[in-house]
Amino acid sequence: IYATKAAQPPHTDSADIVGLLCCQPAIEGGLTSFASSVSIFRELEAECPRLATLLTQPFFVDRKGEVPEGQAPFYELAIYHRTPRDGRMVCICDRSFITAAQRWDEVPRLTPEQELACEDGFWRTVAGEECVAWTPCASSQISRMVLSPTRLASFRPESWSKAES
Repeated sequence: IYATKAAQPPHTDSADIVGLLCCQPAIEGGLTSFASSVSIFRELEAECPRLATLLTQPFFVDRKGEVPEGQAPFYELAIYHRTPRDGRMVCICDRSFITAAQRWDEVPRLTPEQELACEDGFWRTVAGEECVAWTPCASSQISRMVLSPTRLASFRPESWSKAES
């Protein structure tokens, strides 16, 4: 989805630092917003500690075809966890990977409480989130473990890019 003009829900990326670059702005839409996943967790912890605790327990995550030899096509990972070395809270989540894992018979179905934790915990909007309208050559580097980027769908004339889907 990252290589299309479709809306992209909140997620974290699998890299320590993520670079964002705008080569051509959208005529409409395409705004990117950022929210601190740590702030989201702290807010959830204060308002609904039971759901916050649930997000620190493992969820099944689909490997989406990137399966190491001898491994299952899914694995378990807590959405929020603390780093072993310094205890910092980090978030690693893309809801589509959790949803995709549900296709495997060996993976237990998400409980209603897990569904609620994912919806209310990870997707909530935090007051003060930053919203960016990108301009050509604008770029940014963000830490994927503490920011949850979201992108609205965008419109660009077909003549701007034949490679997009």
